[in-house]
Amino acid sequence: TATVPLDPLDVAVPSPPKTIGRFTIRNEIGRGSYGVVYAAHDPVLAREVAIKIIPLAREDQFRLQIEASFLHEAKSAGGMSHPSIVTIYDAGKTESFAYIAMERLHGQDLHEYLASGNRMSPRQSAAMMMRVADAIHYANKRGLVHRDIKPSNIFLSRDLKPKLLDFGTALAPMPETKPRGTRQLVGTPNYMSPEQADGSPLDARSDIFSLGTILYELLTGRRAFEGRTVDETLDQVLAASPKAVDRIRPETPAALVDIVAKAMAKEPAARYQKAAELRNALADFVDGSRASADAALVASPAEPKANAAQRRQGALGGRAVAAIAASVIALAILVAALRRDREPPPAPTAVLPELVLTPQPVVVPPVVDAPTSAATVAAATANSDAAAADAKAAPRRKVEPVPVPAAPPRDGVVTLAVSPWGEVSVNGTPRGVSPPLTQLSLAPGVHTIEIRNGAAAPLVARIEVRAGETLGLQHRF
Repeated sequence: TATVPLDPLDVAVPSPPKTIGRFTIRNEIGRGSYGVVYAAHDPVLAREVAIKIIPLAREDQFRLQIEASFLHEAKSAGGMSHPSIVTIYDAGKTESFAYIAMERLHGQDLHEYLASGNRMSPRQSAAMMMRVADAIHYANKRGLVHRDIKPSNIFLSRDLKPKLLDFGTALAPMPETKPRGTRQLVGTPNYMSPEQADGSPLDARSDIFSLGTILYELLTGRRAFEGRTVDETLDQVLAASPKAVDRIRPETPAALVDIVAKAMAKEPAARYQKAAELRNALADFVDGSRASADAALVASPAEPKANAAQRRQGALGGRAVAAIAASVIALAILVAALRRDREPPPAPTAVLPELVLTPQPVVVPPVVDAPTSAATVAAATANSDAAAADAKAAPRRKVEPVPVPAAPPRDGVVTLAVSPWGEVSVNGTPRGVSPPLTQLSLAPGVHTIEIRNGAAAPLVARIEVRAGETLGLQHRF
């Protein structure tokens, strides 16, 4: 049999008082097996909050266990500040219940989102899970393993940005002894890692497996492990391999299929070793799919890419033919000019000299039908010699080259190293999220780069970019 501890189902949820601590209770906004969530108002800071109340058991053993888990959640999440992790404001307890005050979120959890028939595209799924993986990496670096990552613990805001909830099971102490034939579970069987289902020691790679199962569900529309009983589900987690994503949804990009398969490897050593590696793989996919979409928009929708390529090849071919023809004509003119240089000057006669096509005008003597005088012959000879001299000199004129317009200045490059992530804008125009955005190509000049990460103080940098120059910009939120 399988048992899930810390489940005070036998304890009635008390009616909330009008105030809890300094908070004024307004109305109920959610209810689950562990307790109730109320909307409340913080009069000191004048903000809306959500208060989760968990009733305390009458038996001392269960009471201490619940209090310890609840306090652990408050300490675990309260010590973290990440845009994809819910913010904890306060915690405490009364004689009948314990409570946690946290930021008020508007939207629905991922389980409700999927149960309503909503679907995300592969790129939307990857982008959303990239943020969750970054939140898990943030928690893992602080020594926390969440151990209960599931759709109902991922809250989606109205713009589908995720917030990770419920750190009550993060590194919760396991009992030293287990009853024979009993699995002591901490977490949700459908999204557990094999080592978690087997009761083995856990590390950050267990959370990576859970992230893989959620991404699998987002892409296929069904859970990876779904038994008729808890034990049957656990057996599937331990030994069964779910049907490949692309066999259920053939249109799923191969890169995303590979990411899911690696994250859900049965052996921890075969998975991504850090949640940051999974985050980076998803970021590369999101960035690559954006680049593919941008490239598709470059070609005209009414013109196939093949036709566009043929037109480019035809244009290049036409320019090549024109260049060859121009070269042949220039060569013919040069040969004619050299031939004229080798011919003797025309004899003194009344016959007109041969006209030569040159850039300069040719002086043509008048036609003489009758015998001429010596003076006339001498004048004609002088004119012929001058024309021949001009003809010889013309081909040797230096041809001035056609001025070529100066090439526009090259762009400069700004490389980005932002941790854990940031939304980047340049001169007020959004450019994307870093990572995966790692560099900006900017025209020479002064630019204002702004990087934001949730409620954290933004980075605003005013930099001068020069042509062909590479600058670096690093920031950690």
